[in-house]
Amino acid sequence: MTKITFSILQVIIFVAIAPLISGVITKIKNNLRFRRGPGIFQPYYNLVKLFAKEEVTSETASWIFRVTPLVVLASTVTAAFIVPVFMPGYNTGDLLLLVFLFSLGRFFLALAALDTGSSFGGMGSSREMFISSFAEPAYFLSDCRL
Repeated sequence: MTKITFSILQVIIFVAIAPLISGVITKIKNNLRFRRGPGIFQPYYNLVKLFAKEEVTSETASWIFRVTPLVVLASTVTAAFIVPVFMPGYNTGDLLLLVFLFSLGRFFLALAALDTGSSFGGMGSSREMFISSFAEPAYFLSDCRL
């Protein structure tokens, strides 16, 4: 298979498996707390339910709020394309590009939260930027080579 085919297959597997991994992590946390909790396929059910709902947009929201989901999806999928999982010797990107892609999605999420004009959006945006101020320097200081 070609490298492009491997990259596309890798992204499809990442998108399909991500909710399952989230469900397994939730199940393990609940088992450690001696609770029953939802099943491991609950994130898939939640996604189906969320896609069936209608969109609710604030009256004060601008084009930034509408574009943010696309920017976050594009940055995440692009990050999945540049991380070589199935081809360990094949380098497609570097750590700085990966950090930039994640930061781009995080920045647009914070902008969208501020764009709604809600005090809760402002608090959430502030918390997101506070946490990212700890996470991004740790990315740069790590000696992770792709």
